[in-house]
Amino acid sequence: MRTNSPRYILDGPRPDLATNVERFADLLGNAWRQGLRLRFTFLTLGGGSERTLDSADEKGGEDAAGVVYLSEDLGFDDLLSGSGSALHPNPPRMRSVLRQYWSRDHFDPTFLALAEENPTARRNLRYHLCSLDLSVSFKRVAVRAMARACANLLLQAEAAVKAGQPLSPDGSPLSESDRAAFSLAGVLEGIELFNEADVRCVATPESGADDVVETARIWALGWVSAALGFLDGFAAAGVELPERCLFLPGLASVAASDPVGPSPKAPALTWSPLCWPWKRVFLQTLAEHIDRVWSLLRGEGGLGGGIPTPVLDLPPLDDVVGGVDLHWYHFELRAEVAVGTEKAEVGPLHAAWLMTEVAEVVGILEDLGLDGKVTVTESSASGQRGKGYQVAPGRAPGDVTEEEAEAFQAGEVWRRLLAATAGGASVAGWMPWCELSGDYGGNGLRRKPDERDALAQSTTARPAYFAFHRAALLLRGAETVRLRWPETLPARSAMILPRRGDPNAGLSPVLVFELRTPAVDRIGPTDTREMAWAYVLMVDPTAPDTTAHRVELQSATGSLGGVLRLEPWAGDVEAWAQKNPYGEEVIDGDPELEARRKTWLVQYDLVGSIPALLFPFPGATTASAVEVSRGEPPLVFLSPEAIDFSLTPG
Repeated sequence: MRTNSPRYILDGPRPDLATNVERFADLLGNAWRQGLRLRFTFLTLGGGSERTLDSADEKGGEDAAGVVYLSEDLGFDDLLSGSGSALHPNPPRMRSVLRQYWSRDHFDPTFLALAEENPTARRNLRYHLCSLDLSVSFKRVAVRAMARACANLLLQAEAAVKAGQPLSPDGSPLSESDRAAFSLAGVLEGIELFNEADVRCVATPESGADDVVETARIWALGWVSAALGFLDGFAAAGVELPERCLFLPGLASVAASDPVGPSPKAPALTWSPLCWPWKRVFLQTLAEHIDRVWSLLRGEGGLGGGIPTPVLDLPPLDDVVGGVDLHWYHFELRAEVAVGTEKAEVGPLHAAWLMTEVAEVVGILEDLGLDGKVTVTESSASGQRGKGYQVAPGRAPGDVTEEEAEAFQAGEVWRRLLAATAGGASVAGWMPWCELSGDYGGNGLRRKPDERDALAQSTTARPAYFAFHRAALLLRGAETVRLRWPETLPARSAMILPRRGDPNAGLSPVLVFELRTPAVDRIGPTDTREMAWAYVLMVDPTAPDTTAHRVELQSATGSLGGVLRLEPWAGDVEAWAQKNPYGEEVIDGDPELEARRKTWLVQYDLVGSIPALLFPFPGATTASAVEVSRGEPPLVFLSPEAIDFSLTPG
């Protein structure tokens, strides 16, 4: 959100610029209208940099990256060391740094004077001015203060919505009845504290090898500090933070080969922060250390050695932690540089990798007694020609048509949403909603505007937009989602993502997902109240060829005659676009209507785009077979009873 610019500070508020409170109030109010719940990220951290120690006033050579440290006083910082002793005088440095500097006011004037003359002190100062090393107390204090301010911002926005104040210049207040019913808790799904911390600010001891355990422990202190800030902010307003509202940092799954080597707790650690075993240990250690620190702050135990521990009136941790989001993109063929100079080529991954990684994250939380949910809201694939593994073996990127590329993306919507939920995710989503540039080119459910200042109506939908709607219709009410074929998968800890060779060897190319009790009264014009089961059959796009696979369907109790088939997405997307209600021509003399014409986003008749569901099998049939192959749309069936499946020779 935009903050006050220097011009705003000098000239006072401008009526055409919304304040942060107004912007958030507009967002919260519109989400309430649409029945949406929002999750915010506190400090996304961006990509950071390992080489931002230089600036106009901070010229540094090799010594700018020196590994030197400030000493810390005893107290809360001792929670990092895992014992009652003081911190080691040379703890691991944090490899990545911020894109801005901390104020020199945090440092003692004597030390600042020393840094002018002493190279060691100067390297020390530069590191701490630039790093987000949350083992340092003043940085945790700052994080806690920022979190408290963000809590206050949300509460002010809630008050603005309930008061019916004018929101942003283009916004409108809720009706009186909606204002009476509105609450922040009703629209706030959660707040993610930091983002992809497993690869941000990685701790590196003097040995030079990245240390996953120390990285997680340091981030745990930062997470607790941010959580305390949000609790402070809500308590200061006399209200409670919504239950299970704070999420652990989003965890990023990357197509990096699994290491074969030392344990992460061994001295000679050689694991890359990109590999899945690193992420597993990071999340385990992060959650365990948060639990330990939280318990100490609640007065449940002590540091020992006579070190005093502050006792705070905190809720149980399980009432605070909302869960964690697993980021699973894997949409590109990429080369990953492993430790050393050897390149590891890791191609696209079968849906089994997504399911098993989700299941492992669920297990980590459950083992710690945390009921927080695991979600997969950051996942996507491209509908742009030649991007990623839409290109089948034996074909060049130029051979793929636009229709094939967009059909591939629409199929990925079904595969990713179903695999995530079958693995145990409580919510699955897609990011980005609208196309972004760079690595995410073509990944949006909608296309990007055709030029920088284009009208919003040029942000048109892809077939994936319709696929997302239809998959969501079935998923949002499903009692359970599970993988029916293959019948079993190994645990992720038993799978090795190889540095060379096919990572998907031995995995069934055919996938059959079962959704129990979709609870959808009507899909398009068809009454579906009796449809207690839904099945989705597809071939994983990592299959080595386009061989047709024959799948046998067998009625568990009677006939297949009541089975219906749903088309997975609309064919002619543009046929379902609605016209701009404000017209296509410029509206002279009415700036407000002209603004609404220019910012109107194309709406689609998603429900109307669904044709009558088809009866694919004769009424008396108790068994039948269908064929599925790579590159073909998934087959979606709805049935009043359970169906059994088996693969038969083609």
